[in-house]
Amino acid sequence: TRLSEYLKTRIATPVFPSLDLLHQILIALWDGIQNRQSQDPKLNDPMQAEGAIEDDAILVAQATMAYISSFTEDTLRKHSGDTITTIRFDLQKIFDRLVVLHRKHTYTFYAF
Repeated sequence: TRLSEYLKTRIATPVFPSLDLLHQILIALWDGIQNRQSQDPKLNDPMQAEGAIEDDAILVAQATMAYISSFTEDTLRKHSGDTITTIRFDLQKIFDRLVVLHRKHTYTFYAF
């Protein structure tokens, strides 16, 4: 997606979006996944699912994990531990919702 590409090109640069904005994006993606899956029960069946929002969420989550993984000691000091924990929790909510359909990506998150 364009958002994930935008994020990927800004990893390890000072122009990556703020963690507060990233939190809002991740919450919106989680909400979209939750609403879509509750409106269409067959999306919980791996054989029936074709979820563009789920794929977009994974790409954005992967860019987010790469960004956080690129933090140096100085970068970590600039961010509050609570904010980083909130982002990790947002990612966990997304991957917990996708575990049935995207097990490999969920395992990647838990390795993160």
